[in-house]
Amino acid sequence: MNERSYGELVGKNKKETVKVHGKDQVKRWRRSYDEPPPPMCDQHKYHPARDPRYRSMKHLIPKSESLKDTKDRSRVYWDEVIAPELKDGKTLLIVGHENNLRSLIMRLEDIPEEEIINLCLPRAVPLAYRLDENLKPMDRPDGKLDEATGYL
Repeated sequence: MNERSYGELVGKNKKETVKVHGKDQVKRWRRSYDEPPPPMCDQHKYHPARDPRYRSMKHLIPKSESLKDTKDRSRVYWDEVIAPELKDGKTLLIVGHENNLRSLIMRLEDIPEEEIINLCLPRAVPLAYRLDENLKPMDRPDGKLDEATGYL
């Protein structure tokens, strides 16, 4: 799955973007549930339509996405690929970009929209889930929460 579209922010330096738009606004664009960044113009240097892999689906490429949009898009992959494999008893390794993972964790952990802005994912630290028959996380054997996310 592709990472969410950050619209006009794609290719821009985060520190410079904070200087222009402010720390709080950039955090909302990056972490809030339903506030997408400014849309990407068609002439943007990094517009996905310039990539030959997307030629047949240019009309489907979003101009920008919120986490809600990413969650809606990842739901298809969850429903059609991940959940059936898990229900067949398979162990999966899911490696992804931050917002695709955040959308999956939000679904697994039932994290409310207003709280997802506070979920920080560690870089290069695996998160292991044991799921019950309903594909919901089981409590850890030690009863603790994950140190990296505060969940699990």
